[in-house]
Amino acid sequence: MSLLLLTLSALSALSALSAPAYAAPQLVWSYDDFGSTVAGIDGWSSGYSPDQWSGFDYGGHTWTAPQTDEDSGRWLEDAPISNWMVNDAVTVYDGEFTFQAYNSEDDGIGGVIATTSTAAWVVVLCTRDGSCPGGAEGGRSGSVTLLKIDSSGATALDTANDTYPRGEIFDIHVSSNDGVIRAWSNDTGWEVTGAIPDGTSMSGVGFYAYNCGGFRDGTYNCAFSQPELYGLDDDDDNIIDDKDNCEFDANTNQMDGDGDGIGDVCDSTDTGGGGDADTDTDTDSDSDADSDTDTDTDTDTDTDADTDSGTLDSDVGDNLPGEIKTAGSCGCASAPSGSAVGVLGALAAMLLGRRRRA
Repeated sequence: MSLLLLTLSALSALSALSAPAYAAPQLVWSYDDFGSTVAGIDGWSSGYSPDQWSGFDYGGHTWTAPQTDEDSGRWLEDAPISNWMVNDAVTVYDGEFTFQAYNSEDDGIGGVIATTSTAAWVVVLCTRDGSCPGGAEGGRSGSVTLLKIDSSGATALDTANDTYPRGEIFDIHVSSNDGVIRAWSNDTGWEVTGAIPDGTSMSGVGFYAYNCGGFRDGTYNCAFSQPELYGLDDDDDNIIDDKDNCEFDANTNQMDGDGDGIGDVCDSTDTGGGGDADTDTDTDSDSDADSDTDTDTDTDTDTDADTDSGTLDSDVGDNLPGEIKTAGSCGCASAPSGSAVGVLGALAAMLLGRRRRA
C-alpha cells in the first residue's frame, strides 16, 4: 500500500510539473545597463535637467544616482522638486513597475507611476526628521504619500504613517489598473492607493529623488536599481490585459469569430464567424446553396453559397456588438511579489562607491 501511495504521489508531482503554469504578471521591460550618463539614453529622461544622474556597479547590477542635493522649485518645472528619472521606452496600461531603492539621507525618495503632458502620479517617502517636497501639499514627515501633480500643485491621494529604512536596500512597487493606482513595499509593509483616469498609460515610470543626491564620505547618498515593468494578466491565460480580447475569461487562443475585437468566450453577440453552420428554421426565399431549411418570414435574398446577406432576424437584431473594450480596461488584482532584500548594514561602506561605469 505504501509503495502504491508513493507511486501515485510521484505521478501527481510529475503531472503538476508538466502542466502549464502562467504567472499573472508578465515581464515586458527591464533595464540593467546604467552608464556614466543616464538622461537621453535608451528612453530615460529627467524632470530636472541640471541634475546629471549617473550609473555605477554594485552587487551584480548597475545602479543610478542623482548628483545634486537641492530642495527648491515648483512642481512640473525644471526644478529640484521635480527631480525624477523616468523611462518611456515601453507603454503599458494595466501594469506594475518595481525597483530597488536605497537612501542613507533623511530626505525624500520614491517612484513615478505615470507622467503625461499635464500631470504626474508619484509616491514619495519622507522620514520623520527630514525634508519633504512641497511641504504639506507634497506630503508630510514620517509618511508615504501618493501624489497627483499638475499645474495647480500636488494633491495627496492617500497617505500611510510609515517611511523607509535608512541605509538599507528595499523594494518599491507601483501599479495602475482599471483607474486605480497603488504603491507598496513588500520589504517595509506600507501601501497607498488612489485614482487615475482609466486608460492612462504607465508611460514615464521611474525613480524620484528630493534633496538626497551627491556623495558623502565617498559613497552615494541615494540610488536606484533593477527597474522592471510588468503587464498584468487578470484571467491568467498568458495574454496580458493590454492585448487580451477577453480580460476576465481565459482564452489563450484569442479566438474572435466575428472579428469585433471581443473574444468568443466573452462575446454575447458572437454568431460563430458568419457562416451557416446550423439548421435554419425560417421560411425565407433565399437561394443559397446550403442544406438548411429556412422557415422565417423575412424577404431577404441570399446570393452566397453559405452566408445570409439579408436583414438580421428580429431575434438577434437588438443584440449587436456594443462598446469595444480598449487598452486600460482591466480588473487585475494580482501582482508579482517582490523578494525582501534584507538589511545591508555595510552598505554605506560598500554600496554606492565611486565605481562608475565608463
